[in-house]
Amino acid sequence: DTWNIDYVYLDANRNLNQPNRSEVALSQRLNSFLKSYTAMPVNQFFLDPDKEVNDSVMTRLNNLNTEFAPITWRGYTQVLNPAAPADTFLRGNAALPPSTNNYLLIGKTNAAAVPNNGNPIRIKQSIFLSTLERDEQLRQNDTVSRITELADYFAYDDGTAETNFSLNNSGNRQLAYQFDLNTPDYVNGIRVYITKTNRAGNVMSFRIWRQENGNPAGTPLATQSFTIPAVEELNRFYDIKFTNSVAVADTFYVGFSISSSVSDFVNIGYDLNENAKNRIKYNNNATGWLTFSDEPGALLIRPLMGLITGLEDEEEAEPVVINEPLANINVYPNPSTGTVKISGSYQELSLSDITGKLILTKTKAEVGTQLNLSSLAKGIYVLRIKQKDIIITKKIVLTD
Repeated sequence: DTWNIDYVYLDANRNLNQPNRSEVALSQRLNSFLKSYTAMPVNQFFLDPDKEVNDSVMTRLNNLNTEFAPITWRGYTQVLNPAAPADTFLRGNAALPPSTNNYLLIGKTNAAAVPNNGNPIRIKQSIFLSTLERDEQLRQNDTVSRITELADYFAYDDGTAETNFSLNNSGNRQLAYQFDLNTPDYVNGIRVYITKTNRAGNVMSFRIWRQENGNPAGTPLATQSFTIPAVEELNRFYDIKFTNSVAVADTFYVGFSISSSVSDFVNIGYDLNENAKNRIKYNNNATGWLTFSDEPGALLIRPLMGLITGLEDEEEAEPVVINEPLANINVYPNPSTGTVKISGSYQELSLSDITGKLILTKTKAEVGTQLNLSSLAKGIYVLRIKQKDIIITKKIVLTD
């Protein structure tokens, strides 16, 4: 883990009656900009930004002085790429009584402060104090900041591990981590924090599941073998890539299985600063899938999203879920020079390019839909149509 020390105070004239340094200091890190995640794909975020942004951003401060401390504070949100002006979401002032602890500073972030330009975005949130302290050392802990990425992956963790998470070291065992989508998407890999405490050479099988009756389905959508390497450094993530991107919708799981031939504990990084334990499920093949209920925390396992391979050589992508015959959905003409018609009704429709970048969405059509795609570049696009519990995925080719 990483420990941050503001300063070490050494004073030959200090005595037992002076246990504290007189100052005002922030004492709590900022919570996430996002309500459910610490990072998420940019296309998933902009489908419903107001739902995804946290209700509030907060920190706490302490007045270690024996006198009242007059202070002011400000909180702001700033997009770092491309650089944009800061958007203030919090202002205030107070005269803190002596020895005040855990004084709450709280404000609400404006989702509209984050522009949708279709590219990955880094968002910085900060709260800083103006305390009139003249000692520069005392001002080092008067600002707290946090950066959130809207890129191509989901995360519940903050990027560092305070401890290990492992399953039993005997028998066949599985672990699954739950994620929820705003629109159908693709998983192309899994990013995982492998700790230094593992035995190199042990084999894990990483998996992707759709949800079935509140748990991972009996058969994985995809499986990829991974041999644990010799890990030499802290905070090391490894990317396990699947041969083809895997279509997912609604709720899905990523995780791994370990066979009974591996008799060692297999340790994954576990972040104790966040809490997503209710998203963790495990199965030791004795009791079926169970939800983890012990130490609050978040696994350092992140699904990598977006379509990157496979569709170019296929006539049609596999549907995510098929529980009944397709209900009169036709897409024509295909190939098309710019106009595509869709017959039948649906709950949701989305169009992405071959990299997984979302281009458009539509909701609930009772009759046919006509899409004008003449402004798009010629090439291959992916159309996903949700109809009850069916996800229909089709390849559309735009030509001259």
